[in-house]
Amino acid sequence: MRFLRLVDRLSHLAAWAGAGVLATLVAMLAAEAARRLLSGAETPGAFDLGWMGAGAVLALGLGRAVRSGRLAGLRSPLPARLAGRARGGVELCLVAPLLGGAAAVGAGRALSAFRFDGVLQVSDWEPVLWPFLALLAAGLGLLAVQVAADGLRRLAGRPETRPEGRA
Repeated sequence: MRFLRLVDRLSHLAAWAGAGVLATLVAMLAAEAARRLLSGAETPGAFDLGWMGAGAVLALGLGRAVRSGRLAGLRSPLPARLAGRARGGVELCLVAPLLGGAAAVGAGRALSAFRFDGVLQVSDWEPVLWPFLALLAAGLGLLAVQVAADGLRRLAGRPETRPEGRA
């Protein structure tokens, strides 16, 4: 199906975006370390950037992990075909809607951070974090769609496992 291939490609692109966020995060943390060594002062918001960047990398890469089929090596006592269809039903009817809801909440928080210069009063530096909140929401949304596509494949009885390097 074209839709499933499109979802796979989006998942692959999200994984690359996660790699870009990771490279940016490493560069920012290296700059923070250099600043601390040279001046003894920390960069405002460095801690916030660290945990938000790590979350964005995780969320953007999870869809690819789901697609690879190697997320969990659990064995089922059920026959393989029945276990695959049961997993597909759970993915499609339970996991994907929960992830979609989390993505919607995340998108609302990102929009709020963008409009009102912050979401929570935890950090004075929060207005700059809205891009990371948006990446988290996008990653969760793509993960929800990837899980739903995987569930559809399993319900149809054809999980279509491909080599990891191909989308």
